[in-house]
Amino acid sequence: MPVPFGLALHTSSPELGLAMNPPDADLVQQTWDLGRDMSHQLHGHLATFMAPYGWEQLDFIAVAIGPGGFTGTRIGVVVARTLGQQLNLPVFGISTLAAVAWQACPVETVQTIAVQYSARRGALFGGIYHISGKSPLSKGGRGDSESDAEKAGLTTIASDRLYPNPDVWSDLVNQHSVAQTIAADNPLGGTVGQVLELGAIAYAKGERPSWAEVLPFYGQSPV
Repeated sequence: MPVPFGLALHTSSPELGLAMNPPDADLVQQTWDLGRDMSHQLHGHLATFMAPYGWEQLDFIAVAIGPGGFTGTRIGVVVARTLGQQLNLPVFGISTLAAVAWQACPVETVQTIAVQYSARRGALFGGIYHISGKSPLSKGGRGDSESDAEKAGLTTIASDRLYPNPDVWSDLVNQHSVAQTIAADNPLGGTVGQVLELGAIAYAKGERPSWAEVLPFYGQSPV
């Protein structure tokens, strides 16, 4: 069975990221540095990006749910939820930190990765993930079948949360056999391909989350 056709959105930083793996091509990914124009330009870029294909061809939607910028994250999640509802497609909410971990882990390597992301007032967001293998999409291709993706996986060891005291985060990292700790920086839109890959893996494993289940993760008050 061919790899499912997915569309991914990443709006959690000033950089818009879009990715898809159409049935007649390898993974396609593009980013735009939109800053405050994200809300005005997202729909135009999305329509142009999808223009060669019909929306009815899609099998699933994946979207970065944060942590990240409040307004940008909300916009991306709303668009993904709307598409999922209108097209009757499963929507996968993917952690921005998990996408960074997935990007950093070499293909066919098994390791545990910690990812941190600066927040306000000296605090930080953190998450720890164990990667047990990567999908063929990670190599820039489509893979041969869904069974390829079923062999890949990312397990959350410590869920994303805000750490007002960075020492608490450091203690948590030290408790696990972490191969590397990554400091994620903006822009993050370049990891939209990893958002797509993680959605494809979940789809291959039989997950079909409703659009209504996908919520943005802010981790802190936007004010």
